[in-house]
Amino acid sequence: MKDKDYNKVRFCYFDADPIVYRAGFGSQKTKYIFRDNEGSVASPTLGSAREATVWLEDLEEFGQDTSCYKREPIIEYLSEAKAIAKFDSIIEEYRKKAGNHITHFVGFLTPSGDKHKCILGTEDQYQLQRTGTEKPKHHKALKSYAASLSFIKMSPLGYEADELLIYNAERKGDKGVVMSIDKDMNIAQNTWVIHLQKDGSGDPVWNTELGHLDLYRKGTDVKGTGGGFKFLAYQALAGDRSDHYFGLKNFGPVKAVELIHGCESQKEVVQKCLEVYTEVYGESHSYTSWDGQEITKTPLEMLQMHFEMPYMSKGPNDTGINLENYLNEV
Repeated sequence: MKDKDYNKVRFCYFDADPIVYRAGFGSQKTKYIFRDNEGSVASPTLGSAREATVWLEDLEEFGQDTSCYKREPIIEYLSEAKAIAKFDSIIEEYRKKAGNHITHFVGFLTPSGDKHKCILGTEDQYQLQRTGTEKPKHHKALKSYAASLSFIKMSPLGYEADELLIYNAERKGDKGVVMSIDKDMNIAQNTWVIHLQKDGSGDPVWNTELGHLDLYRKGTDVKGTGGGFKFLAYQALAGDRSDHYFGLKNFGPVKAVELIHGCESQKEVVQKCLEVYTEVYGESHSYTSWDGQEITKTPLEMLQMHFEMPYMSKGPNDTGINLENYLNEV
């Protein structure tokens, strides 16, 4: 990893969809009031959910009954033009983060309504929580604006923007970088990844094919962090609640990192994962899928299914991930 020089990177690929949402929600402000049982306004306009909570707590401290008060949101919107200006400012943040040595700065958008990763036959419905997700008021205008920019491309139907980020960056190798707030992009191999945080921080990390994995602890927040194949395996074991899949039962981040961290090959990673899947499921496991199918799978088939959920297609000729290929490696 130390022999790789990020300053030699020339191609940056980023996901434009989160920027659309960030600009949209950033151009609207939710404030709150409380009404009493008669519907009369009982509070001043409060600038945040936290302020609303404090206002109610202050009344309770003085012994006032607050059960008659109901909180009501009031959303204030900036203009569409200001939302677009917000989008442009975030794009500039991304450019600066990528570095002035980048010569090709390319974003991708997922077509609206593209549900190609609706996976049948799984225990839980992948990305269920994204169905009906609230969109900001200017979402449609922002997405149209983003698609009109010469350096942002609409992904073909059947491909998420995420997949094209990884596909293109991996083809460029040490000359490419994936930049995204989505931790799923960390599975990219033999390329650079910048996993952006909510505060805009995030440094370039070189991901090998095997990858790396460590345990992050901060207060009650415990999770695996890393990249490459090891991070993909970590997701198969620990699951990802944000995408509504749950990995191996009772196998959380600590156990997953301990199992995979020291592995020296992809074959060893898959072998160790299969061992714990076999311990849990025995010779076979039967379940009713989210779409109503009665299914029985072997431990290897269960592991295969859980690898497929976070896996990103690597282009039109990619036939997907096949764990037997790793197990049969010499």
